[in-house]
Amino acid sequence: MSQEDNEVRDDCKCPDEGSSNEELYALIRDLESENDELRSEVESYKDSLARARADYQNLKKRNERLMGKMETRMMGEIVCRFLPIIDDLRQVIESTGDRAEDPVRLGVKQILDKAEDSLQSMGVFKISCRGEQFDPNWHEAIDYVPSDRLPDGIIIEEVSTGYAMEDNLLRPARVLVARGGADDDESSSGDRNEEAREER
Repeated sequence: MSQEDNEVRDDCKCPDEGSSNEELYALIRDLESENDELRSEVESYKDSLARARADYQNLKKRNERLMGKMETRMMGEIVCRFLPIIDDLRQVIESTGDRAEDPVRLGVKQILDKAEDSLQSMGVFKISCRGEQFDPNWHEAIDYVPSDRLPDGIIIEEVSTGYAMEDNLLRPARVLVARGGADDDESSSGDRNEEAREER
């Protein structure tokens, strides 16, 4: 074996080959401590990443809710502009009375039906009125009518139709409301509806 080969073999010797056991144990402990620190940092980064992802998802959901509310509000404002037209169409039909076969009445009714179908497809619905208990959240009382037959607060007549979109009020129903009269226990829901029609 040449002198050059011996020099190469000498260079490949582990630098710690001559170290004592105590030095090796100390090195191992240092490495283990460093490893634990690295593990701790990795877990910390994982927690931070998880929190960042959760915050992002919450922000995304919140923005989606806000966008949904804004879209509903804008759609509601547009619908409100068309409600007077719906009222006019309904008044034309009512003004024709019993002339069910009147061509004008039939044409207007078709237009009204299509308009109301379009509103329904957008989530717009009419507010229940006649025979129902007056609710200031959905109804606007334009007058109170004394009644000996209906419980206090029962809606007697709908003067103009109210509309809502999902849980948002677009326009309250304008109604006539019974004042005084029978107790709730004396009338069933069916009786209320019948008596409300008779009062009208």
